Amino acid sequence: MKGIFFLFSVLLSLTNLRAENTNENVGAWSDAVGGLRGRLVVAHGQKFNDIDYVKIYVELQNVSDSISQMEIFPFDLKCELNNSDGKPVKNCGVMCEGFIVRPIPLVLPFDSTIRVNVSHSNCGPITPKNESADTFVSSGDYSQCWVINKNDHADYFLDGAFHLDNPGYSGEGRNNWFGTLKLPKVKIPRD
Repeated sequence: MKGIFFLFSVLLSLTNLRAENTNENVGAWSDAVGGLRGRLVVAHGQKFNDIDYVKIYVELQNVSDSISQMEIFPFDLKCELNNSDGKPVKNCGVMCEGFIVRPIPLVLPFDSTIRVNVSHSNCGPITPKNESADTFVSSGDYSQCWVINKNDHADYFLDGAFHLDNPGYSGEGRNNWFGTLKLPKVKIPRD
């Protein structure tokens, strides 16, 4: 019995150790709008051809006083990448291959949180001839992508707006969210 408890303790500590080393930056929560609040989370993704692909997530939390579930669809996410002086970074070109996955309806039960990956893993940057990128950031639609040059050691921050127009329909027991969440900035992780 002591052996099983010891093994369980070791596995639990390794799990906690792994969870603490995720190397992700978590933004502050937005103000709640219509019982929903959100934030951006950015993390190191895969590395390919010496380019670090940043993973971008939107976390949404149902903080409504209503006990019913909240439905969110179809939503729009617009992000902006800014340097440490607050100046926007110019969008870059992008090449994609494979399937384009369309957004799916999100359902948030009462007092719950969901994390949605909004980065593009099947796309890559088109870099100018004499530039070498080391970080690629892409979120929302395919016109939102940025490259950070390998020789640029400045800090960069991502912020955004999560938006849904009034869907104009509702059914029994439905709480269809609509509005705009201003997602506070979060620092892009760099090696």
